[in-house]
Amino acid sequence: DVVDRIERVAVNSNNHPLDNITVERIEVRP
Repeated sequence: DVVDRIERVAVNSNNHPLDNITVERIEVRP
């Protein structure tokens, strides 16, 4: 499920560069 969330955030990151930080945070979490 975490991987799916990263993909979803990545799509939003295109519109909001701030979301990029969220992607990193999710990746750090196992």
